[in-house]
Amino acid sequence: NQVCSRKRQNVNITSERIIINNRIKRNDLGRMNQTCIHCDAKFWMEEKNQNSSFAYPTFLTCCAHGKVRLPRLVELPPYLLNLYTSSNSDAISF
Repeated sequence: NQVCSRKRQNVNITSERIIINNRIKRNDLGRMNQTCIHCDAKFWMEEKNQNSSFAYPTFLTCCAHGKVRLPRLVELPPYLLNLYTSSNSDAISF
């Protein structure tokens, strides 16, 4: 019967997804608490230039060590401001 065969296939696909999802580990980069000294862009320590130290990390993906200058944001949108300044669960996990 085609209907029974489809149901069995769906069960197999679902159980395979569960197995795969259980193997996937969450990647936690920690807090985004590093700042470019040139443009104040925020980074995770793992994003630092490989040639820089952990004590004085440098970052290349924002302003290329001050070579690119962008105007500062006047004001963050309320949602982003809340993520940076609040202590609620969304902000903590941000």
